[in-house]
Amino acid sequence: MFGSGIALQIRSRMSRQSTRERLEPVLDPADERLTSRAVLGATIGNILEFYDFGTYSFFAIQIGQAFFPATDAFASLMLSLATFGAGFVTRPIGAIVLGSYSDRAGRRPAMTASFTMMSAAVLLLAITPSYETIGLAAPSLAVFARLLQGFALGGEVGPTTAYLMEAAPADARGLAVSFQPASQQIAATAGALVGEILSLTMTSEALNAYGWRIALLLGAATLPFGLWLRSVLPETLHRPEAHVLVAQPGDQSSADRRIMSLGLSSWPAARSILMLRDI
Repeated sequence: MFGSGIALQIRSRMSRQSTRERLEPVLDPADERLTSRAVLGATIGNILEFYDFGTYSFFAIQIGQAFFPATDAFASLMLSLATFGAGFVTRPIGAIVLGSYSDRAGRRPAMTASFTMMSAAVLLLAITPSYETIGLAAPSLAVFARLLQGFALGGEVGPTTAYLMEAAPADARGLAVSFQPASQQIAATAGALVGEILSLTMTSEALNAYGWRIALLLGAATLPFGLWLRSVLPETLHRPEAHVLVAQPGDQSSADRRIMSLGLSSWPAARSILMLRDI
C-alpha cells in the first residue's frame, strides 16, 4: 500500500513536469512539405480575385459610357464610380457569411466558393451588352455584378488569411500572412499594367467599344485554373498546430520580475521629470 502511494506520487510529479515542458502536436513530415505549395496556391488565387475586383476602376470611364450614357460625361463617370463603390457595400456581408462558413465547412470550400462567385461576376460584367442594346437591364446587371464581386471579395480575405496562417509553420506565420496584403498590391499592379498595355496598343474608339471587356475577360479566363488550384489545396481547418514550446510558469514569473525591475530603474528619471515640471 505504501509502495503504491509512492508510485502514484512519482507518476503525478512526472505528469506535471511533462505538462510544463510539453510541445504542441507536431505536424507530419508530409504536411510540412505541403506548406510552400499551400501558401503559394492560396496567394495566387488571392491575386486573381483582387485583379477581377480592381480592374473595374481602371476602366471606369469606358464602363460608364457603355452602361450609363448621359449627356454629361461627368455624370456618366460618377454613375460608373458609384457602381464601383457598390462592391464595397456587400464586402462586410460576404466577410461574415463566408467567414463563418469556412469555420464550419473548411477554408478550402469557402475560398473555392468565393473564387467561383468572383469569376462569375466578372464574366457577367464583361459580356453584358451596352445600354444602347438592352436599355436599363445593362446598368442593372452591372450593379448586380459589382454587388456579387464585393460579396465574393469580402468572403475571400478572412478564409484566405486564416488559411495562410494555419498552413504555415509556427515560426513563419507572420511571413505567410504578409502575402495577403502583398498579393493585393500585385493584383493592383497587374490590373494597371493590363490597362496601360491596352491603352497603348488600341485606339480610343476600340478601347471604349470593347478594349475594357478584354481586361475583364482575362480575369474570367482564369476560372478553370483558379478552381483547379484551390481544389488541390490541403485543408487546414482543425489541423494540428506546429510544435511550439509552451511557456513555463517559472518563465512568466521571471519576465514579471524583469518588467518590475525596469519600472523601478526608471523611477529616478520619472521623479526628475516631475520635479522639473513643478519648478
